[in-house]
Amino acid sequence: MYALIMAGGDGKRFWPVSRTRRPKQFLPIGLPSPMIRHTFENVSRLIPPENVIVITNREHVGIVKEILPEVPERNVIGEPCGRDTAPCVGLGAQLIESREPDAVMVCLPADHIIKPVSRFVLTLRVAAAEARRSSSLITLGIKPTYPATGYGYVRRAELITKERGLSVYRALRFEEKPALPVARRFVRSGRYYWNSGIFIWRTSVILGCLKRDRRPLYDCLRRLASAMDQPGFEQALADEYARLERKSIDYAVMEKEKDIKVIEAPFQWNDVGSWRTFYDLSKHDRRGNVVKGLGELLVGAGAECTGCLVLASEKRLIGLAGVSDLIVVDSDDATLIVHKAHAEKVKQLHSQIAKHGLERFL
Repeated sequence: MYALIMAGGDGKRFWPVSRTRRPKQFLPIGLPSPMIRHTFENVSRLIPPENVIVITNREHVGIVKEILPEVPERNVIGEPCGRDTAPCVGLGAQLIESREPDAVMVCLPADHIIKPVSRFVLTLRVAAAEARRSSSLITLGIKPTYPATGYGYVRRAELITKERGLSVYRALRFEEKPALPVARRFVRSGRYYWNSGIFIWRTSVILGCLKRDRRPLYDCLRRLASAMDQPGFEQALADEYARLERKSIDYAVMEKEKDIKVIEAPFQWNDVGSWRTFYDLSKHDRRGNVVKGLGELLVGAGAECTGCLVLASEKRLIGLAGVSDLIVVDSDDATLIVHKAHAEKVKQLHSQIAKHGLERFL
């Protein structure tokens, strides 16, 4: 059994803490250690380090090796450019297939918070057993706790089996991030899960799907197969990636295939997708504030602030008074102020900074 940790994200929604040189997945956001370390420690309860593949951006290979010294150097692959998750998954599958044909692989993002690990490992065991005895693509569905519009959804069909207390359903279809009224309908129905972005399958199965559904990518992977673990691999990868279009694995494969199963996850899951979700996960004071750093003394009962997130450095004092539902994040060279309801717009702000030639702040 192998694990593919996908660590190529840019973390734009967590600016100004997340930067191009060290984005979100390499930071301790909501955790005592970097998020990728948390992910690695979760999968290493089941899968040995020599069977863990990490695919990241080429410029972050050194950071991965620093945070995950247990993972063999040849298992850390740097993409020459970002092409979303379909090429990443395909590359990981082809690499594993070249080493151990028809192995079971788990694909998971580097920046999710999952607890408790014992329930997560149990779910992976059940999913791996299902993958070994079938040609199914298996995803883990998260029972929604509110009508989220920032997640994709999976609609379940009939119950196929129960194994070790876990329910395995046939997946009927995948839904893109819905508008709020649609998300409410999904949650009320009880038939929809959040799409966790965690997948389990045999390498031969996913490569066969790519051959049917995304032939240019599959042909690229076949050309790379002979170069894998060879001295010229990085150059071959750069040449091939330049030809690929940006596609997610959901769009490239999951929305097209029919033999998909979804297992209802029995663990807590959060992809910590914005400062708003970081606020929601954090411990609040009696007025609903989350304050860390020097500003702690100046945001509270006396200042009549409610529902605010304030992350200050130890060098600069931040004071707020008479405001509600603000996110204030301070770093050495930049400060973010945004209303909680508009936390998703930090990504747009990030783009504007780049557009105005201020890349040094990214």
